[in-house]
Amino acid sequence: MVILVLAIALAAMGLFCLKPCYCAAQTTRVAQTAGHESGTLILAPKIALCFVDFQCDLREQFLDVIAVLAGRHGTSVKWVVVTSENPDKLKAALKGGNTSAEVIHDLGGRILDEFGVTEVPALILTSEGQIIYESEKYTPLHNERLIEIVSCFARGQEIPKAYLDSRLRVGDFAPDITLPDVSGKTWSLKLYRKTKNAHSRLLYVFTIMNCEPCREALKFLKENAHNLDDTEVVVISFGPKKLTMRELDRTPLPFIVLCDESSETYTGYHLSDTPTIVLTCDDIITYISSGWDGNKQQELLQAIIGLQ
Repeated sequence: MVILVLAIALAAMGLFCLKPCYCAAQTTRVAQTAGHESGTLILAPKIALCFVDFQCDLREQFLDVIAVLAGRHGTSVKWVVVTSENPDKLKAALKGGNTSAEVIHDLGGRILDEFGVTEVPALILTSEGQIIYESEKYTPLHNERLIEIVSCFARGQEIPKAYLDSRLRVGDFAPDITLPDVSGKTWSLKLYRKTKNAHSRLLYVFTIMNCEPCREALKFLKENAHNLDDTEVVVISFGPKKLTMRELDRTPLPFIVLCDESSETYTGYHLSDTPTIVLTCDDIITYISSGWDGNKQQELLQAIIGLQ
């Protein structure tokens, strides 16, 4: 209560900015909506807000990396985990992982709405009331990136610009790719351009071969190969080569398949999800999309046909 009164007084003095892009007022509202069930959110100069639900497929991996980060930076960063369900179960999971963090029960998703979070797991870092960094739909491929980002944040250093809204957009040049194909032979865009039958249009499919949306996207592309006569499809598979080969034995593909076991192109292309599909023409990005569903199918076909 004392903290909330102090926050209100500071706001009245003009020390809290109430614009939507700032979160001091938002964190105050988090404390107000938390109620007796989850305790009061203690306002701090640096806060890490972690959004997670037990229905998330990657919940355990996300909490594992949060445990590591909270253990390293627990004294300089206030860690808060927000969930819309089972707060007691979440507390037990955090305790089991020796994670020191406050748990907020976001009944009805009000805090999610406050911060504009649409997909979890998600992480938002705030300093002196301002959102410094936000990332939604965590995957384990983000771990090294998150460790570096939080380390910079905790020490008061600037987060590397490469991690701040550096997503590729339509009109950008497509970064070069140099990776081994499934036979072990090196493939690169530069080498490909020298081949006799090189196409000006390339369709890159960034995928984890055993994820179901990725399987569906590849199945769709295989079934619509007749629409891709003037387009070279290049599949970039993350994860162990054994996994890639197993999936290809299960479902052969008539495309170039490259193995990116170290996920270097995941970083180079600033990806946040799989599958991600990037269509290029003369090395300029003309279409980019993440995730997969029925709407994506028609959207992709229209993008391909529109260039023919």
